[in-house]
Amino acid sequence: MQTNPKNVHRTSRVVLLTLTLLFCSTTLAYGARRSGFTSFDFPGAIETTGGGINAAGDIAGHYVSADGKLHGYLLRKGKFTSVDAPGTPDFTDVGWINSRGQIVGTYGFVNGKVLAFVLANRTFTSIGYPGAQITTGYGISDAGDVAGVEIGADPDGQPHGYVFSHGTFTRIDFPGTLKTYVTMISRRGHIVGNYSFSNVENQGSGFLLNGGNFTSIDFPGATLTWITGINPQGEILGFYLDADGNMHGFLLRKGNFESIDIPGALFTEANGINPEGDIVGRYASSDGKVHGFLLSRVK
Repeated sequence: MQTNPKNVHRTSRVVLLTLTLLFCSTTLAYGARRSGFTSFDFPGAIETTGGGINAAGDIAGHYVSADGKLHGYLLRKGKFTSVDAPGTPDFTDVGWINSRGQIVGTYGFVNGKVLAFVLANRTFTSIGYPGAQITTGYGISDAGDVAGVEIGADPDGQPHGYVFSHGTFTRIDFPGTLKTYVTMISRRGHIVGNYSFSNVENQGSGFLLNGGNFTSIDFPGATLTWITGINPQGEILGFYLDADGNMHGFLLRKGNFESIDIPGALFTEANGINPEGDIVGRYASSDGKVHGFLLSRVK
């Protein structure tokens, strides 16, 4: 049954599953169940990140230009288009693209207001959580529901997750935690994100919110598990830090973890997954430069 995010934080029926799921894990290079690896860079960029990919194969993400400024982009049929929010903001970040071609992201000013946005049919629509100084846009479902984080609506100064659906905000907080980040909502209403009980860096867990129930998710042996997205099939994507502090991507599919590592990379970060299971993200090559990547699933 589809989760109605409007009811998530309004009722006392939210149940925390206190047991962290016990998943099987495998440590596999990118080639397992993948038919192709493609590295890509926005022309002239010093850093490129793949953020999301839709069913048509359109890729959205961000890049850093030679002057150090952050911009969004759309990669469609081999052609890059830069995405910059109107009003000459200090930065524009793009997080996800849905199957309708709608792009979600964040823009703002280093010492000022930060807002989420949706770009649809060449029109930017800003999204600001009431009373917040910072509103980020991380994910967008095929139904157009936006997932993100707000900071500043409460005096605690901590991040809280939200879903924005049909003009209504619903706050989402993992029970008992200090910080909650919501990163994606699927068209079936499954919500994923991350939480932490403290301000300690590089520590935290992911979660799945389904039918009012929170389930904690941790990659086995990881010090940090960060979930970046979920597709309509329920496949969950993200990255984790191992005991040595090294970053790896991961895919959680049918209860099994698969570690994703680009051979020879200094780190691998998996960010977006489409209904076909194609994955985009970023990696650092041996020279330290950061590139976007596409891993295509065997059809």
